[in-house]
Amino acid sequence: MKKNLIIGIIVLVIIYGLVMFLILGKADKSDKSTNYVIFNNLNLVHGDHSFRKVDKSEINNYKGKFSTYISSKYYGEYKLESGKVWNLFDDNGNFVNYDGTLFAVVPKLKNNVTFVSKSNLNNEDKEYIKNNFTNNFNYIYSSSAYKFNIKNKEYKLIFLNSFDTENFDESNYYNIVLLKVDSKYINISYNKGDDTKICDIISVITFNEERDIYIGINEEENLDSDIEENIDVLYKLENNKLKKVISN
Repeated sequence: MKKNLIIGIIVLVIIYGLVMFLILGKADKSDKSTNYVIFNNLNLVHGDHSFRKVDKSEINNYKGKFSTYISSKYYGEYKLESGKVWNLFDDNGNFVNYDGTLFAVVPKLKNNVTFVSKSNLNNEDKEYIKNNFTNNFNYIYSSSAYKFNIKNKEYKLIFLNSFDTENFDESNYYNIVLLKVDSKYINISYNKGDDTKICDIISVITFNEERDIYIGINEEENLDSDIEENIDVLYKLENNKLKKVISN
């Protein structure tokens, strides 16, 4: 009787151990295989050629570190914890301060990240804008340009907006988004009379052997209102157009 009891206990322990191994093993495998991609406050998972939103709690439970980028520049490998913004912590649990927009991916996606450099509008850009959009540069509120290279092509994404802070005359409002591929300019959007909008690239990431190009952009809107909006938007660069994929 005693012998049967001992055998029964041993069998139960073995069964319990197998069940826990399967559960924890599966969870660990899922955790390591999840393609987390964070564009500032837009928290995503990439899989099956698409993105989906995930809750901050899921990323908080991720056990590994992230390859992080601040304002498009590589910053280091850190653990992320959510607060009002994403907080970074090093291997010793020390808080790591940063200033700028955050982009973070699981380390295995580091090679998918495209280097982005800040640029400026040059005379050629201004001449194209004058000939195709407007020659009113009297109320430029913000202008920015970013360069990146994919498959031996040089891309330059230009954001330009005008905002009349003196008279608040909406006829002096406009937003321009312009893409230059090598030496060719492509008009993405031109909104005249719209409320001004400041845009900055968070990062560029590619999939499917660099055929799928995604650009994360931080947009500040309604700058002439008491209620400003700050949103993070993921676009796909497809057929020389920016197609909105998802936003927070």
